[in-house]
Parts: sequence; C-alpha cells; structure tokens
Amino acid sequence: MKFSVVVIGLASFSACNPPEDDLVRGNTPPVAALRAPVIAPQGMPVRFDASASQDDDGDLLTFVFQWNDGTEATRASESAATHVFGREILVTVVVHAIDIHGAEALAEQDVSIRLDYPSPPDFCDAGRPCVVGDECDAGVCYANGGSVE
Repeated sequence: MKFSVVVIGLASFSACNPPEDDLVRGNTPPVAALRAPVIAPQGMPVRFDASASQDDDGDLLTFVFQWNDGTEATRASESAATHVFGREILVTVVVHAIDIHGAEALAEQDVSIRLDYPSPPDFCDAGRPCVVGDECDAGVCYANGGSVE
C-alpha cells in the first residue's frame, strides 16, 4: 500500500516561539491601585484596599498582597485584605492585580507601623488636612497609589 502526503500550507512552530494563544491575543493588562493608611498601628489589623484596580477587558482579577515585613504574601480573590504587623517598621506594601491570562500590574504604598498610635486616631480632620496622604477618613490619612511601571 502506498500513501501520498500533500502539504497545502505550512505553519512554523518552535519551542522558542510558540504560537500566540487566541485567548491572550489582544489582552490588556490590568491597572492596579492600592489605598493604604500612611501610619498604622502595630499589633492591630490594618486594611488595604485594591478595589480601584481595574481590567479594561472585564477579566476577573486575583490579588496578591506583599507585606514586606517577613511574613508570607496573601493571595485573594477579594480586592481588600487585612494584615497585622508584629513590630514597628516602615514597609512598602505591594499589591499585584493579576488577570485570568496571567497579565499583572503592581501598585505600592509606604506605611509606617507605629507602637505609639493614638486611639482614636487623630492625624487629621475637616479643619486639619493630612500632611502626607491623599484623604482623611476617621482621623487616619490614606494614600491612593497607582500602578508601578
């Protein structure tokens, strides 16, 4: 029995240059944002909010919060996370916003963790704006960080 092979078209594939996945073609990476207090208390839960992060393609995002205090990062499907810092430290908290295709963006904020934190906080009010930070909320100054390029 004799077989003939006719090649009508030829596509070039190699391990170094695989074909682009149709699901990823045209994917726009997300834009990350992080709202964090400028000063936060040691030993108490501190909330970090990445809800202003967005994906122009409408993809669901996963968030990874890096605390940079020697503890493990927190991976979450929710855009907010809390963390307790065990010592006084100046940290740069980083959030990774990752879409379903693996594209990611970063946003970061410096946070001063203090033992001498007033209760209730009184760093700002309607008549005394934040010296550092973008907004005052219940006596706490918050900074709104954008994507890191």
